[in-house]
Amino acid sequence: MPRLRAAVSNWTRQSDLPIPTGGRCLLPSLANAARSSRDAAPDLARGASAADPLGRHELPALTSIRGLLAWWVVVFHFAPSAPFHAAAHQVFIAKGIVAVDCFFVLSGFVLCHVHPVIIGRRPFGVADFLVSRLARIYPLHLAMLAAFVLVAASYRLTHPGALGPGAPFADDRMPGLLRQLALLHGWFRWGHETAWNVPSWSISSEWAAYMLAPLAFLWLGHRRPGAAWFCAGLLAALVVCLGEIGLLFGGAMALPRVLLEFCLGASLRSGLRQGDAWLHRIRSPGLAAGWLAAFGLAWTAHAGLFLAAMIWLLLLLSLRTGRAQGMLGRIERVAIYLGETSFAVYMCHAFILMLWNGVVTPRMHGILLHKVPDALLLAGVILGFACVLHHAVELPAQRAIRRRFRDWTLSRLVEPGPEALHGYR
Repeated sequence: MPRLRAAVSNWTRQSDLPIPTGGRCLLPSLANAARSSRDAAPDLARGASAADPLGRHELPALTSIRGLLAWWVVVFHFAPSAPFHAAAHQVFIAKGIVAVDCFFVLSGFVLCHVHPVIIGRRPFGVADFLVSRLARIYPLHLAMLAAFVLVAASYRLTHPGALGPGAPFADDRMPGLLRQLALLHGWFRWGHETAWNVPSWSISSEWAAYMLAPLAFLWLGHRRPGAAWFCAGLLAALVVCLGEIGLLFGGAMALPRVLLEFCLGASLRSGLRQGDAWLHRIRSPGLAAGWLAAFGLAWTAHAGLFLAAMIWLLLLLSLRTGRAQGMLGRIERVAIYLGETSFAVYMCHAFILMLWNGVVTPRMHGILLHKVPDALLLAGVILGFACVLHHAVELPAQRAIRRRFRDWTLSRLVEPGPEALHGYR
């Protein structure tokens, strides 16, 4: 009983949920304990400690990196028709496929940074974690899938009996659409993993990683201090080897690729959680060496080693928990906003590119995207559409889903009394 009362107190304090009044609690003094804990108990989990150099601090550097990675993927996808110099394409743009892998590592790192407290100490902790993850990815996935379905339906009406070669909605059969709705299309080789919205294959595979995450977090949380780093080293070696021999980036490796890299990110964060602050002492020279290694490997065909250099940079950048001031602070705020809208950019850019190449470019006689201003115009359209999706779809849907789930969980813990129901009579 005391353990459950403390768990609910911690949950309500962290989530700032209102404690129902005028109700009869199913557990003695549970609501009072939760109410008092919110006012009196300090939130010690927010700061760093000797056991955890990052604590529960926000990581603005990683939020900014998310935006850069998303736009790296965008540039990679429209590079064939864009006005980029061959050298720039070889060094930077062609390595855009690695940005998706950095996303997977970053996802495991950040979720292990935030969610073990939720999983271990809150009632319905695992369910809360999965619902919050589904609220994060599914509304935008559903919105973009609906947009592609509308385009496919209009295309069929105007071009009966034919679908354009290479169209993103080439798999318009009902089983393929149902797999998209169930987020199963990226788990196995169905034959049309990238049909409809191309980037959604990674969202499907990452959903599988989310379902594995509670087990991974609990396992890492009960290991000895060096076990997390040992696990991270093994996973990193496996990822690099698979990347070097060309298996990591193949379609058949989509699901293992996500799971390996997600667990790698979680292992890195768990290693920091266990108090190995030695990275702080080598942060500056380590960043310099990482940037030099990434730039040198960008000229080569060593995709696995290039990915290892990027993961090393992400790990060292995560150690920066403060905010910049002055002009750098304003630039950082812009970068953080780009990071916050990065998921919307990632999910909508294939739709904008499809309309641009299929509708706008033919009517302009193919002159678009042959000059830098045209490419900047397309980037502006993608960013504007992504901002609308972020504020009109992504954020409201997240809040609504999480609020409904938390109301449901509170209704299972607190039974309303007659005075609470008075207003409904």
